[in-house]
Amino acid sequence: MRRGALAFALATLLFGRQIAAWSDRDNRYLYHWQRADGWYLIAAVLLTAVLLFTMVGVLRRAGGARVRRGLGLAFALALGQVLVGLVLAPDAEKPFEGAQLASFTVLGLTLWWWRRAPGRVVRVATTAALLAVPLGPILFLQILSWRSWPLCGPPRAGPPARPGARPVYVLLFDEWSLARSEGPDGRFLPELVNLRRLAAMGTMYTEARAPGDATLRSIPRLLYGENGEIVAGNGRAEWRIEDSVVPALERRNLFRRARAAGYRTELAGWYLPYAALVGDDLDACRAWPDIPKRGGPARLVDLGWANLQYLPDPVSRWAWRRLYSSWYSRNWVTLNRQVEQEMVRLAREAPANALVLVHLPLPHAPFVFEADGSYRGRFPGARMSGGSDDYRRHLRYLDLVLGRFLDAAAAAGRLDSAVIVVTSDHSWKKDPDKAEHERERLRRVPLVVKRVGVAGGTLVQTRTCLLDLPRLVGGDPPLAGLAPWTPDCSAP
Repeated sequence: MRRGALAFALATLLFGRQIAAWSDRDNRYLYHWQRADGWYLIAAVLLTAVLLFTMVGVLRRAGGARVRRGLGLAFALALGQVLVGLVLAPDAEKPFEGAQLASFTVLGLTLWWWRRAPGRVVRVATTAALLAVPLGPILFLQILSWRSWPLCGPPRAGPPARPGARPVYVLLFDEWSLARSEGPDGRFLPELVNLRRLAAMGTMYTEARAPGDATLRSIPRLLYGENGEIVAGNGRAEWRIEDSVVPALERRNLFRRARAAGYRTELAGWYLPYAALVGDDLDACRAWPDIPKRGGPARLVDLGWANLQYLPDPVSRWAWRRLYSSWYSRNWVTLNRQVEQEMVRLAREAPANALVLVHLPLPHAPFVFEADGSYRGRFPGARMSGGSDDYRRHLRYLDLVLGRFLDAAAAAGRLDSAVIVVTSDHSWKKDPDKAEHERERLRRVPLVVKRVGVAGGTLVQTRTCLLDLPRLVGGDPPLAGLAPWTPDCSAP
């Protein structure tokens, strides 16, 4: 019984920092948290406790007094490292910090004390662990109190298309820098052949501004057409403008206005839980979180090794970086493929009266793609690190993805009749050029609008705010008359 309690306490403390991370409502919001995720987390703690209990039992039976003595030392050392991680919250992507120094200090003190009084070390460690046993049930109750975020429901037919209706496609790439995409003449670089192809059919805006310098602010502002911010609650989102806070689903948004005008509304995108922002105003949607979710035993394994990032010792940190880099890189490829496939499907199959918004990850880091879209390999350092050559390689892949969309629309016979908008939520936040980190520069984004019946190849050099998107799009029926939009992209 005592050994089981100690195993449970150590497992609970091992997962303590991970549970603390999930207690942050913003993290659960971006993870599209579901009650099932909580049950997986609890199961991972219990499974770890069972494994520790079983392993110690086998070793105790197989060995003698020396083995049992070694197990006592191992327990004290492990508990010390876990507690350092809980208190100091190390960052595994940084090469060295105070947590590592604390790790070595605790390790040295424990070994020194062990040589002088081994029995007392074990007693102190055991007492400390037993005091933590009640923490497990308390944390489990907390986890079960976290509500699920809304998910995309089954698609609806939506309003029928009237004669002469034209589809509207808004392709929103993530962290796309105009400064890295344009040539000296203000047009796209010659190597970006599909962007130049689209610009030749439409209008390129060289001074477009996103309404925010981060996805968390920019995209919701595009959806609601005003300068507020999302406040993540326990399974629901609120929309705050200064001192006014209302449930996000009650706020009028682009899709609600579009449905009222006769559009069938569709969205496909990553990162944000879009169903929690616009809900039933979408006739069809697909949304993917930034962190992928595997099912069954694989999820338990993922939750287990994720704890390595919260341990301060260099071995755990090195192991986590290796595992995380390979795991995230492979999943980043899968995510990009999934969103691209959905975009191409919508180019072919969306009805004539569709308003489609696709939020694509490219050219966002990690830089794991070659210019042709093939897998380059896992990212070697920090996930967001990379240089100009890495970014340019992803720009060329972005151009290739756009070409696939244009080809699919042309093959379906709708390229000429469609309104197409290509833009970004913000610029490259890790640009090596520090001047590009200023808020005004981070909001300068590419914008190309292809309208029906409007001559292409036009260059507009006046400042343009993406909150004015409905007027820029036009559309049939027109989106501009749906609401009094206020094109102000200067809010923080």
